Amino acid sequence: MKRLLLLENHRLGDAVMSLPFLRGATEAGWEVHAGSSTAARAVYETVLPPERIVTWDRSVDSFRALRRIGAEAGVSVWADVRDHLLLRLLGIPRRIGFPMNRRNYYANHLAWRQRSLRIGQALQGACRLGGLRLLTDSLQRTDYSQHHVADWGQIAAEIDFPLRLEAPWLDLPPLPLSDAAEQFLRDHAGEGIWVLHPGAFQPGKRWPHYARLVRELFEPRGIPLIVVETPEAAPIPLSSPNSLAWPVESLAAFFQLVSRCDFVLCNDSAASHVGAALGKRVLTVFGSGSSDWFAPYAPGAVVFESSACPVRPCFDRCVQPSFLCLEGVSFETVAAGVERALASTN
Repeated sequence: MKRLLLLENHRLGDAVMSLPFLRGATEAGWEVHAGSSTAARAVYETVLPPERIVTWDRSVDSFRALRRIGAEAGVSVWADVRDHLLLRLLGIPRRIGFPMNRRNYYANHLAWRQRSLRIGQALQGACRLGGLRLLTDSLQRTDYSQHHVADWGQIAAEIDFPLRLEAPWLDLPPLPLSDAAEQFLRDHAGEGIWVLHPGAFQPGKRWPHYARLVRELFEPRGIPLIVVETPEAAPIPLSSPNSLAWPVESLAAFFQLVSRCDFVLCNDSAASHVGAALGKRVLTVFGSGSSDWFAPYAPGAVVFESSACPVRPCFDRCVQPSFLCLEGVSFETVAAGVERALASTN
């Protein structure tokens, strides 16, 4: 069986967006291996045996582990010369990806991204002058604004197989949750349970009005709600028997929780992509990121965002005195979106 190495050195949500490619490659007869960051590994553990996952930490040992795979093809969806150089140094015969140029490189309107792009292009040029061909298949994104999953679609088309977009993208074995969560899910089965995940890795992605939304909309209406408690988000006070605070037990448990609920309300974070991957109705508040590139890739996904900040998307290097991108998304806008979602299911 042909072996394919998928490089994904970014975050958990980015790994989730690679799953339609991974599933399509597997169905096309490829033995897929993942070279992933520590954060992304938990996603690949749901679909690959552990011996096919290498945590790439830029060490000699992890390089040797990747090389032992003996992949016939290697792919990276990121316009990042470091990934392309790694594929070349691993000796992989066919290397497919997006070279660093203005069309392929996200957020190239930002000064610091422009500097990174110039450095990457200089390294590409040096490799070319030295006779080192980084990519055997160099792709150009069809549209600068196209979604990240569509980028994976271009790589899949280059290898000649389709993405597998049908949800669920994650293969989840049965996993019991805490007693409180299990009881809540039983008590509210069939009532349309919401998961609220108020956290995000970067502060420029954390919408500040979730507590008010719970207090003024969810609890007065008796809507079944599970609030995920995360270290980076302030606790949300709950007073209704139809609300449950759920401390994250593990990533696997979070995947399981979402799989057994109906709606996901969250920031632009991995939670939105997990919800989409499991076929849930997802409502996402965007701050510093771009919904064109990173909205949850699912039918009926709802995005709340504002154009108040002239430099958005800023990729979490805010140059404003406050987070204008989040301040521009009003409480009323999100509340109205939740109301529409409720009405559509009723």
